[in-house]
Amino acid sequence: MRYRDPYWILDWDLKFEKGHCLNNLGSQKFELNETTRANPKSVVPKAAKRVHETFENSTFMKGVSGGDVMQGSLGNCWIMAGLAALTNVPEGLQRICVTTTQRSPGWDSLSVQRELLQQIDRDDNESFYGKTYQSGSKALFFAQCRDRNETWVPLFEKVFAKAHSDYASLAVGWIGEGIEDLSGGVTTKLLTSNILDIDEFWDKEMSRVNNEFLFGASTGLLEHGYGERNGISKGHAYVVMEARTLKSGQRLVKLRNPWGVDYRSAGGGPQVWQRLCWISYEDLIRKFSHFDRTRLFRDRDWRCCQCWIGVDVTWKAAYHEKFHIKLTQDSPLVLVVSQLDGRYFKGLQGQYSFRLDFRLHCEDSPDAEDYIVRSHGNYLMERSVSVELPVFPAGNYVVYLKVTGERHSNGQSVEQVELAGQ
Repeated sequence: MRYRDPYWILDWDLKFEKGHCLNNLGSQKFELNETTRANPKSVVPKAAKRVHETFENSTFMKGVSGGDVMQGSLGNCWIMAGLAALTNVPEGLQRICVTTTQRSPGWDSLSVQRELLQQIDRDDNESFYGKTYQSGSKALFFAQCRDRNETWVPLFEKVFAKAHSDYASLAVGWIGEGIEDLSGGVTTKLLTSNILDIDEFWDKEMSRVNNEFLFGASTGLLEHGYGERNGISKGHAYVVMEARTLKSGQRLVKLRNPWGVDYRSAGGGPQVWQRLCWISYEDLIRKFSHFDRTRLFRDRDWRCCQCWIGVDVTWKAAYHEKFHIKLTQDSPLVLVVSQLDGRYFKGLQGQYSFRLDFRLHCEDSPDAEDYIVRSHGNYLMERSVSVELPVFPAGNYVVYLKVTGERHSNGQSVEQVELAGQ
């Protein structure tokens, strides 16, 4: 028998117009009523079908590539770009799958965009219309694969939505956080204008994409820009698929856009690229203002240790001693301080957001100015801060943490959230 989760059934969610699987507590992204369901122009899913009802000859992860990924009718380019990036890492997607067989019990339903068939009154026409427009990848409302019979992209998206309780919680995000969630890596957000030596950055970081690092690229974030120029959209997530140095010495980077927007090259060769484009490294630095660089931990010598604690946030932010670290031998060190991911409880956050900072001290040097290193500010990403030390001596160390709370008066108070939940 096919598995059906009694607490997360898209089909019933649509038929009874509940929206529990689609909307979060903080917003009503998808309006479910007779009017929107009857209107072919409304941007809401119209039906939910299982895989065998949607695909004639479905496949799962057969010849996976970043070119499979096509974003649907949800503003979640951050996770779509993250999926595309992970396809370049050997066994990157397979390692996060419980199983890759289509016979597994968890093979579940997909959301489908279903138009009205008012003008179709003959059985043969309806059958032809259904086969053409209501089957395969192109029938899907949310993410889809380029191959009409491949299913891995919409199923990965659905699993991610289910983990967050609904699809609306996936709207808007940072590609670095998406890659972190999928790979277990650590993301640092970089301003391209802050790169001191672009040649060294190429040699030690960009050229190691898909091996030690994954990169996302975006522009226009600090300026709240919108629109596009030469096919490059502002406020949108692009992913670096490959980096090469030609025999001539020219450095090229392959970018992918989960939308499939064109990029018009100013150089020679083809003038229009769809979905994928090669761009010179110098143009990449010049045209994109932000990189999300995610360090991967593929080497078996890496060891991970984590500890979650509760912290009282004072009115006046200050550093407090919170963690002790003992290194028994010299080694590279990556430190991350993270808070709970608010995406998992949207609508319940209350009126405060929190910013994290930390300092690393030797155990016997606690004075404020005696720190070894401070956390790298992630500018726009508030979930975590980190620092990377390529070589660090053995010894005893202390992490001093500072949490700064910021009140947003337009948000719901704790009392209002409790009242809304009753």
